Amino acid sequence: MNLGIDIGGTNIKFGFVEGKKVKKKKIIRAKKGEILSTVKDFILKNKDRFDKVGLAVAGFLKKNGEVVFSPNVRELDGTNFKEELGDVGKEIHVINDVNAMALCELKYGYGKKFRNFVVIAIGTGVGGAIVLDRKLYLGSMGFAGEIGHAVVDINGRTCKCGRKGCLETFLGRKYILELSKNIIDRSSSLYGKDYDVVDIYREAKKGDKCALKVFDIVARYLAVGIVNVLNILDIDGVVLSGGISNEILLRCLRMHLKDEKIVPKNLEVRISRFRNNAGIIGASIYADMRNKSLKSLDNLSFL
Repeated sequence: MNLGIDIGGTNIKFGFVEGKKVKKKKIIRAKKGEILSTVKDFILKNKDRFDKVGLAVAGFLKKNGEVVFSPNVRELDGTNFKEELGDVGKEIHVINDVNAMALCELKYGYGKKFRNFVVIAIGTGVGGAIVLDRKLYLGSMGFAGEIGHAVVDINGRTCKCGRKGCLETFLGRKYILELSKNIIDRSSSLYGKDYDVVDIYREAKKGDKCALKVFDIVARYLAVGIVNVLNILDIDGVVLSGGISNEILLRCLRMHLKDEKIVPKNLEVRISRFRNNAGIIGASIYADMRNKSLKSLDNLSFL
């Protein structure tokens, strides 16, 4: 059994993993300045319960696992978890969080049916992973797949990465909540209340027109991002993951994709079956695949 850890911009998720099953999952708020210590404490307190650690981290990671830049978790910039956790007495294997999700999909999820696909994770920010010929595509440095930082509006707001109009500035949790303030009016049950994206989703399922409009606008931008990826990579599938991916968003997205003439009819768009467990499971898969004969992520293959 492995310990899978998924570090995001809002929460740190821990789970003991056997195959595709996550046992005794625990979610801890990612407090500023305490992420590394929180991870280390959990490992030390539970070290007799698992063999290896698979660590999925949001951000731009080198192939050796060093975090170069994490736009939504800036305290991790420059962190090398293998070095920082080197004294815990366990093997530590580090991978980008959405690449971990892609491994989960390749081995156990919808990725089993696709040869070329992308995973798009929507949560605090927007991350991506690219799979070509059933292998993770990482690029020269290991940064490939950062779909959330592809620009869709050159006059848009400034992203945490420093560029303007990134896809993330239209799909991330903060943007959705800001967008909703301009849409939710007195006709909505959310009007005048404190709410989060999960509440907008709940009301959208009930037919709240304002809540539905929020997801429709978000889906339009997501469709633009997907078509851009499709034009470059000629993929045959898209798997959505992360806390904000839901059936309402998917339904709106499919409608907008139909309006795009370039999108082939056989393009499949699905929501991961594993939802918020995909990163944890994928991190565990990566820990199992990293052995002495596997020198880099480039050798990961599911042919």
